[in-house]
Amino acid sequence: MYLKLYHEVYGKIDDLPTMERWNKRRLPLESPTITKATLIRNNKALFLTPTNQEKAKIIAQYLRTAQNVVHYACKADGRLAGSANPNKNKAGMMTRIPLHNYFFKQMMIKLTMNLDVQSGLSNGARGTVVDLYFDSKDVLEYILVDMPTYKGPRLHADLPATYCLVGKVKVYCSDFKNSRVGFPLSNGKVDTIHSSQGITAGEGEEVEFIVLHQWNKKWENRWPGCFYVAVSRVTGEDKVFFSSSLDQASLRNIGKTKAFKIIHEEEQRLKETALQNRRNDLNGGVGTKEDFKNLLKQFLDLVQQRHHEHPRNRHSAAILDAAGKWYAQLNAIGSESRS
Repeated sequence: MYLKLYHEVYGKIDDLPTMERWNKRRLPLESPTITKATLIRNNKALFLTPTNQEKAKIIAQYLRTAQNVVHYACKADGRLAGSANPNKNKAGMMTRIPLHNYFFKQMMIKLTMNLDVQSGLSNGARGTVVDLYFDSKDVLEYILVDMPTYKGPRLHADLPATYCLVGKVKVYCSDFKNSRVGFPLSNGKVDTIHSSQGITAGEGEEVEFIVLHQWNKKWENRWPGCFYVAVSRVTGEDKVFFSSSLDQASLRNIGKTKAFKIIHEEEQRLKETALQNRRNDLNGGVGTKEDFKNLLKQFLDLVQQRHHEHPRNRHSAAILDAAGKWYAQLNAIGSESRS
């Protein structure tokens, strides 16, 4: 599927014009202002890497460009909480609080969990550090962030509407025996390709430029589709850059690896199985409009039966009232069908 989408957007992959077009986006460009170094300092540019190892290298380069970097270590309660690589199933949401963080003014950051979805502070939202606030013991207490998605109450009339304060959060592991207290933030300068799905980069977006770092055919062999995922994040070719050259052999490898063929065949098999199961269900009367109406009526009958004995209970009264409205909807559907 992704190969078809790629063809629709960018044309053939393995011809020379395509290769030449992509390599015109290789860093540095003819313009001396667009280099890897300038894009690392550009807070509208996001680097995408194939592995966490490459991601760590970009973070290190990014931190070296900054001044007055503040190190913050979260408060870890318990052995699991203090582990750098805890079991994900046991740790659960606790891993959303990084053990160690580095902050500086004008740093790109990313929320690691939902704080206030209605106010635009949801997992993955990106912003820029404006200022850092410390307590009387010089311990980092709050971070002032310019978050373009923020729609909550304004902090102050003299501050932009997108400014918000991010404080520390306590998050427990799955069995509530371990916990971490810290900032639900991570470095927003770089992501792995896989975690970039859902991002749109372009004019007016949180991220304007994408830099695909160290991509070559071995990554496509290992993770089919990663090239398409990366280049499809941008609204135009002028918003994507490559840190290394793209050769014709690598481009020809897209969509033709052994792993891709296995995945494609399995996708087709699952699709056909799902369609056949759906056809069988419909032939047996399962999943039809009438089937849904019958199931809903059975459920409403059961609700009325169980709550009718306690009509004075305010909860039961509310449930019975809702059930009555659903009955009315069912009768209306039946009337439409007969007409």
